[in-house]
Amino acid sequence: MTGAEPAVSVTWEQVLAFRLGRHLLAGKPGDAGHTVTGVASRLCGLHAQIASCAELAVTVRSDKLRPGDVAAAVTDRALVKTWAMRGTLHLLPAAEMPLWTAAGRMRRGHLTPSWLRYQGVTRDELDAIQAAIPEALSGAELTREELAIAVSDRIGRPEMAERLRSGWGDLFKPSAYRGDLCFGSGRGRNVTFVNPRDWVDAEWDSIAPDAALAEVVRRFVAAYGPVAREDFARWWGCQPAQAGRAMAALGDELTPVDVAGHRGFVRAVDLEELMTAALPRGPHARLLPGFDPYVVAACPRNHEALLPPERKEEIYRPQGWISAVLLDRGRICGVWRHEQSRAAVTLSLQGFGPVAARTRKAFGARAESLAHALGGTARTVWADA
Repeated sequence: MTGAEPAVSVTWEQVLAFRLGRHLLAGKPGDAGHTVTGVASRLCGLHAQIASCAELAVTVRSDKLRPGDVAAAVTDRALVKTWAMRGTLHLLPAAEMPLWTAAGRMRRGHLTPSWLRYQGVTRDELDAIQAAIPEALSGAELTREELAIAVSDRIGRPEMAERLRSGWGDLFKPSAYRGDLCFGSGRGRNVTFVNPRDWVDAEWDSIAPDAALAEVVRRFVAAYGPVAREDFARWWGCQPAQAGRAMAALGDELTPVDVAGHRGFVRAVDLEELMTAALPRGPHARLLPGFDPYVVAACPRNHEALLPPERKEEIYRPQGWISAVLLDRGRICGVWRHEQSRAAVTLSLQGFGPVAARTRKAFGARAESLAHALGGTARTVWADA
């Protein structure tokens, strides 16, 4: 992969059709017969800030799966909840934890002087905390309070417990990246943490960090391509220069494409699929929940291809909140929310502008399908734009 390579020209319609297919949103739900872990793997993880959003992200992609299947997979330890990309909560397939944590060892953002100053710790203190966490969790499942005390006692700094109790878990996240900590089963209202090596049976230490990061790049490009280094940097949570080096390490595995003046890369093996991808005729409606990976990973610099620029702040909201969206032919055309009361599911849909009758009908069918999956009947309400 070099900057001098000529780029093949493709259209945004081809890109959107390609991404819909890769995100299991192109055909009828369930066509691929996917599993919860299969969907999570294909999407490079499920966002887990809001548990119901993770459930819906799976449900809208398969008529074989239902809300509750994700929670069951977490209980069965087929999915693992941990801090991953950008320091946000994700659900990752347990069998893939060695891959994601090995790649996480390549992360360096928490080692900068500015990050350390913000957290109020020195590099030596952070190193001591990271060494103490897996020891404290060995054979144990601890609440945040218990872990904070155990670590501060181990490093001989009782006053450090207060910083470790932070609700955001900033001083625990570096250990999660490297595979020394993940979420346990919980204890009442309290979250718990465990050592992943005690929690899941996986082939730990089976892949080197640089090889793991290369595989993460492959997976991201396969699901979200075409991508530029800035796209991967934003999604992974690193500097563009590091992202560029990670992509360049794949050499001829990636090939450049030009999308309406924007240069990006796809896997060479996917180029033909991209060039022949086509959006369906007529409405192609999908209801995507909040924090859906399709929306989260969309690059803001190219957002005009995905949604009207003046609507961006309605989707990518303050404090990192990502709205639930109406998707038609791969583009965001509105927002939605739902409320459930007994057997009734009320879905409130709002388009960014007038919505044609055929498109409303298509969204209505999706609403009925989703309500059925939620165990109720749909009551669909359209709001004025």
